Amino acid sequence: MIENNHILKVKNLSVDFPVFGGIMQRQIDSVHAVKSVSFKLLKGETLGIVGESGSGKSTLGNAILNVLQLTAPDVKIDGEIYLKMTNDEVDILSLQKSEMKQYRKHIQIIKTLYRQYTRITLKNYWNYKEIV
Repeated sequence: MIENNHILKVKNLSVDFPVFGGIMQRQIDSVHAVKSVSFKLLKGETLGIVGESGSGKSTLGNAILNVLQLTAPDVKIDGEIYLKMTNDEVDILSLQKSEMKQYRKHIQIIKTLYRQYTRITLKNYWNYKEIV
């Protein structure tokens, strides 16, 4: 359940991708892309997710948007994601693709290319010899 001042609540979200192998292509392992993530977002707040390459940032965002199963139908998603719309609370993970469409316009993921931004910024202030 979401408190009155929160618009998004993520609780104990975990995302695991299966690894298949062998002649019969059975699941032999899984990759833990996101493990036990929890946060609450207040109205008007912006949340930034920072981490190394491959740390699960995009997977976390795609789980919140409920789009992972469109591209990876065998993905295992556990936890809770609630979106508060006016007086209604919506369990995002329980929605089908057609039901989710009306809520996606209220949730946005903005991906940035931090390395390129850093290079551009550094290039404006230091040349290569000064950096090394």
